[in-house]
Amino acid sequence: MMIAHITDTHLGYRQYNLEEREEDIYRLFNEAVDKILREKPDLVIHTGDLFDQSRPPVRALLVAYNGFKKLVDKGIKVYGILGDHDSPKRRSTPPHRLLEELGVIRVIGFNPFQEKPYVELEVEGKKILVAGIRSLPKKYSANLVGILSRLGGLAGGYDRSILMLHQGIKEHFPYSYELELKDLPGGFNYYALGHIHVRTWFRYKTGVVGYAGSIDIIRIDEWEDYKKNGKGFYLVDLSADTPVIHKVDLEGIRKHVIMEVDYKLLEEELRKISQRVSTEKLKPILHLTVKGRRINKANVHRLLLRLLQNKVLSWRLRFEEEGAPPPPSIVKGLEKIDIRELLKRSLGDEEEAELAYRLLELLGEGDTRAALELTKKYYEEKW
Repeated sequence: MMIAHITDTHLGYRQYNLEEREEDIYRLFNEAVDKILREKPDLVIHTGDLFDQSRPPVRALLVAYNGFKKLVDKGIKVYGILGDHDSPKRRSTPPHRLLEELGVIRVIGFNPFQEKPYVELEVEGKKILVAGIRSLPKKYSANLVGILSRLGGLAGGYDRSILMLHQGIKEHFPYSYELELKDLPGGFNYYALGHIHVRTWFRYKTGVVGYAGSIDIIRIDEWEDYKKNGKGFYLVDLSADTPVIHKVDLEGIRKHVIMEVDYKLLEEELRKISQRVSTEKLKPILHLTVKGRRINKANVHRLLLRLLQNKVLSWRLRFEEEGAPPPPSIVKGLEKIDIRELLKRSLGDEEEAELAYRLLELLGEGDTRAALELTKKYYEEKW
């Protein structure tokens, strides 16, 4: 038995407010669908953040529908759960329900407190359990652990069992977690997880836990993991009791060029970058930090325009002036804080907390334009 595990596709996400970046994600999603069709798995599971927001653009809905329809038309069923991005922040219908009505996906665990969070299948004469629970914030961890315990009691009654979650695990991601490893119930063959964008897997009891990772570089801090582990989805072989994971990489990833340059050598280094990126099929995104004394910022922009305009899709620019005092630290050890959870506790509203978190990301990257547009869109939809 073979399953394809894909997650964190974030359809509709427009990084740096660039239309090309939104198109990148649609293109990569379609590439993933085509590669899944070639692999011919028995079923596909999607472990959350199918969309980047709970009110996705129509184009995102169409891409998801057309992609999943290709799979179901070939007899490959799709099962999924909701992530924190595509879960409604208020009591409303998630976008997945439309896809479910159209018969291209089965959503599991949307309301695990009132509905049965699993389905039973038969594949190649074997009884299969596919269980799943939507993303739940840390304040519901005790409730989540209770449901997981009950699901663990069911898993042993099947030939193969799969558990889908969209949560972080403390032992592996101490800065972004809702569960500890001991909270995972035994008895499952494959624990399919989303939410964390890096690719990793590890053995747990008699099974395997797999984070398939996002299909594109959603945040720049994912670049190093991409260079080591790629982006794409997992093909999971459940023929034996212990699953075997195969990575399937996507080829159409737009590159990010990350560089620190001495201001005195700027023109020389920009010429090298120009030559380096000229052969790229997709124009890369440049993340440039200029260091030095008495940096003429206007001159930096003129050089970028003269040497790299039409060579890169966009550049993200930072300056580090020698001798300037470092920016004040608001909170010592900030990187060890679950900022999203802190915002939820402070604001008391999940929707506003998510807006604040996204604004922090954008402003931290210096993208004030995208931050303003996100704020405008949020309040237009709300009011």
